[in-house]
Amino acid sequence: MKLYNNNLSPFASRVRLAVYAKGLSVEMASPPASGLKGEEYLAINPIGKIPCLTTDDGMKLPESEVILEYLEDKFPKPPLRPRKPEEKAAVRLISRINDIYL
Repeated sequence: MKLYNNNLSPFASRVRLAVYAKGLSVEMASPPASGLKGEEYLAINPIGKIPCLTTDDGMKLPESEVILEYLEDKFPKPPLRPRKPEEKAAVRLISRINDIYL
């Protein structure tokens, strides 16, 4: 797998944290030199933002929340999501507040 990201993105940071916590082998890649809106990167991620995960079978997943859900479903051990519905809701709320307001 390959994660297109940069160190200054809080969205990419939370994906990197999950990758490291799960001990996954993921290549960390910067966007191409032409930038996020360059033709080369738009072919990878038409949204033109980071992060974007390319899976081993070629699927391309943009958006940190989607990537985190995929990693948790694909690699459930160690679990990073709480089990109780109330705790899951609290985690999702923190994520949404971060996405929308910060």
